[in-house]
This record gives sequence, C-alpha cells and structure tokens, in this order.
Amino acid sequence: MPATIYGIEKYLGSGLIKGVGPKFARRIVQKFGMETLEIMETDIRRLLDVEGIGKKRVDQIAESWEKQKEIKNVMLFLQDHGVNTSYAAKIYKQYGNESISVVKENPFRLADDIWGIGFRTADQIAQKLGIQKEAYVRLRSGIMYALSDLAEEGHVYGEKYQLIKHAAQLLEAEESSVIMTMDQMLKDKDLIQDTKISYQEEVGADVRTDAIYLPPFFFSEYHLGHFSASSVWSCIRRIQSYRISMPCCPRTNVVLMPWVVYSHMKSLPFRMIYPISLLSNVYPAVSSKSFP
Repeated sequence: MPATIYGIEKYLGSGLIKGVGPKFARRIVQKFGMETLEIMETDIRRLLDVEGIGKKRVDQIAESWEKQKEIKNVMLFLQDHGVNTSYAAKIYKQYGNESISVVKENPFRLADDIWGIGFRTADQIAQKLGIQKEAYVRLRSGIMYALSDLAEEGHVYGEKYQLIKHAAQLLEAEESSVIMTMDQMLKDKDLIQDTKISYQEEVGADVRTDAIYLPPFFFSEYHLGHFSASSVWSCIRRIQSYRISMPCCPRTNVVLMPWVVYSHMKSLPFRMIYPISLLSNVYPAVSSKSFP
C-alpha cells in the first residue's frame, strides 16, 4: 500500500513503536525517505546509521515493530487520510483487519459505531476518499448529525420542513436529495415520523406538523408513560433494536437524553457511565441541564 512521507513520519512518531518518538521518526524518514518501511521490515539494523540511535534502541524498536506488524497498514492508511493516532487506534479496535475496507466503503460508519468520532471527522475522511457530496451515505449521516445538533439545543424532534432546510444547508446539498434520503431512512427505520397538532395563536387554529425523530427520542417520549423500572427497560430494549445508539452532542460527546428518560432512569439500580445532557422541551418548565 503506498504511503506518503508525512504518513510514515506520523506513524513512526505516534508512540505505537517503542523507542521512536517524533524526533527519531523525523531523523529516520529524512535518512531513508520512502524506503523507510522496507528497511524497517527487512533490514532494521540499518537504523544504526541514524544519528542518536544505538544498538539498545534498535533492539527495542525491532521488538515493538514485530508486535505492531498487523496494524501497520491500517494505521498508515488512516494517518494518510487525516485520522489522528487516538482515533486510528479506536477504529482498529472496532473493525480489526477490516478497518481499511470499512472506511473506504463508508467512512460515515465511524460516526455511528465509534465513541468520539462525529460527522465532521467522518466527512473530512470521506472528502479525502473522493466520496461525492450527495452520496447517500453522506446525506444519511448528515441528517442524523443535524437532528443531534437540534437535540443539543433542547429539541426532542425536528419539524420536517425545517430539518430539510437545515440539513441541506449543512451538507451543501439540494433539498430534493435530502428529501429522498430522508424518505429512505424512514423506510429503514433510521428515523421515525409522527404528526404533532398544536394551537397557533397567529392563525387562531390547530396546526398539524410533521415531526422527525431519532428512534431513541421517539420511544422515550411515547413509551415511558409509567414510572416502573420494567417500562424503562422495555423502552431501552426497543431503542437497542434499532441500529443507532443514543445520540450525543456533536461538539462535546455528551449523551443527549430527554428529561423524561432520565427522570425514570436515575431511580433505577444502575449508574450511567457517560455524561448526560437533559433535554427540557418535554417539560418546558425545566431548563436544560448536564449531569455526571
């Protein structure tokens, strides 16, 4: 697999190879250039030609290099596409030796599957891979991100028309493409549509609005009518039957959860392992809060 000089240097200096930090990585690459990886693989003793590297350090590097062989190609590929070392390690832990094929096929899976990687990061990788702006995988992920963004502001759902406009602007895509993608997501149950009826003083009448939910928010609002633990766990099982997890803030990685869910869950005999941001529009009198 071809790799750039930059990618080789970043990989060697990432801390994964014991005995090689950023300083020695730079010296090694300056010395051997694009032959660096071949030398590391076939004649690692040539590192003795690099200023400051002695026999003891070469032995340490050689031992570490052997241990890291299986992930070298994955790490180099990800580094070349702008993924930092900590994220690259998470990606490899999630997908193993299939990491490269997964990222090439659909980099937006990273936003769904890996804690800490959001739409923006996945989109940067997608751009470097040449994925088109109006590709389905990109539009799908962007719509999910747009709903999570609204959730951060305290909204359990998005009004369909407003969501379409917001997503089209965010994704720099045609509204017609966003609509087609949203329709498919509704068929796939990635999203849930419901009808809201509310009285509007401006028109002096009830107005029907199409509401678009992420499944966790829909079930939390409609299927937690009782305060028993069994009803909460029933809701959680329904949420888990969908392919997406509880959404999180795209900027802070805090799990976003409506107040109605937390008000039930906090009384149960288990502890939340992630920070929780409570969304208040289920109970308008309660302001948005964050809890550990």
